[in-house]
Amino acid sequence: MIYDYTKLQWRIREVYDTQENFAKILGISKISLSEKLSNLKKFSQSEINKIHSLLFVRDEDLRGYFFTLKV
Repeated sequence: MIYDYTKLQWRIREVYDTQENFAKILGISKISLSEKLSNLKKFSQSEINKIHSLLFVRDEDLRGYFFTLKV
């Protein structure tokens, strides 16, 4: 499955300005984050949990950030 991470990318920019800044806070390389946002690699459950708190995403909105299928 290919997921649409557009909403997640916008939220990253809104809160951390750049993907590079966010990757540092998340504890992964900017390349790894880019690969995940491009569907080349998958987000782990622990990464999703950490992103959930770092981006202040409400529980009921989490699905829209990570599980929207790309059409």
